Amino acid sequence: SLFLIIMFNVGCNNTDSPPVITSEAYEPCCGADTESNYSINGVNIYIPNAFTPNGDGVNDFWYPIYDIKESDSIDVINFTIFDRDDPNTMRSIFVREVFDPKDLTNYAFNGRDYRFQDSIHRGLFFYRMNVIVKNATYVTIEGTACSI
Repeated sequence: SLFLIIMFNVGCNNTDSPPVITSEAYEPCCGADTESNYSINGVNIYIPNAFTPNGDGVNDFWYPIYDIKESDSIDVINFTIFDRDDPNTMRSIFVREVFDPKDLTNYAFNGRDYRFQDSIHRGLFFYRMNVIVKNATYVTIEGTACSI
């Protein structure tokens, strides 16, 4: 059986104590979901709600974050970024059949729309990924995040 714990924090700021969640708290993040923390059979996965792909070397990639020591007990597959927040009408702009946390340059979303090599996607995007924990637990994680 699957036991999934989801904890939410307000994103787009880096304070020790997050403010009370209100609709106004997300406007700077273009309406993205809050940051999410998942615990799947003891493996913790953090999903950020924003990143800044501006080439300054800080926060230039968007990807699921988990302890690298857990990489032998977890697989992230079908890691897909879509250009809209409606999964029924959107187009994929980034797809990786497998995700390798040790090679972010080739496997993490860098903000570029693969259809237009030089175009940086700005604003809200929808993500979907399948997570398989080695004990055969299979979970789909999806939501919205923002390229600022």
